[in-house]
Amino acid sequence: MNCIKNLKFLYLIPFLFLSNVLFAEEQEKQVNFWQGFHSEMTPQDAADELNRMGLFKNKAKVNKMPRKPKYYVQGYNWIPVINSNRVKHKKKLQEIGMNLNGYLLQGPYFRFDIDDKLAEVHFNLQAIPNGTLSIGCSSPVEADGQQAFSYLSEALQNKYELKREDINYGQNSTSVRIFTDSQNETRVWLVMKVKYQKTPESVMWKCNRNVAKVTLHYADWQKIENKIENYEESAIEKSIDVL
Repeated sequence: MNCIKNLKFLYLIPFLFLSNVLFAEEQEKQVNFWQGFHSEMTPQDAADELNRMGLFKNKAKVNKMPRKPKYYVQGYNWIPVINSNRVKHKKKLQEIGMNLNGYLLQGPYFRFDIDDKLAEVHFNLQAIPNGTLSIGCSSPVEADGQQAFSYLSEALQNKYELKREDINYGQNSTSVRIFTDSQNETRVWLVMKVKYQKTPESVMWKCNRNVAKVTLHYADWQKIENKIENYEESAIEKSIDVL
């Protein structure tokens, strides 16, 4: 009788092993972005986590999925994301998502992929310590943006490894630094876009100067690298076909 029980147990071993492997693979899919936000979150999960953090007085809510959703690729995230806001949260001007020694960033904001899973968390620079008053400008003035870009770059390198950078100066320029964690799971990138913001004469508060929009992004390193690799392979194949 004991032999029969042992045989039954032996039959279960492959099943248990396979279950553990599948469970491990499922666990590996989850990539942490910022704080408690990760790659397997739905819009409702992200809203719940944001409310749990208590950053804002008003509660975050989930917008309905559009009947005909549209997707696009933006910036340095090669993953197609939905062209609509899936999580909404009204916040007051003084409510800040991230404060790094007086460097104030608005957010977090979220982008979701075609599976309605979290594909990116990002922040926008609002102000720096003792910065220039820029009423009428949509972003901090250029000098403030450059200072923030340098400060945030140094701060990020205390936690992440700098992988790539493309630094440019002057009007209509874009600079980027791309980082990853020690496991090559989390992709972090910092972007600064400089442009001249002209204000119409009819507007009371005028800008009429160079401004710098600085944004901080978190996403899945491997997913984006795979997208880039697939794109490069496709481009090479098209070139060969032309030849």
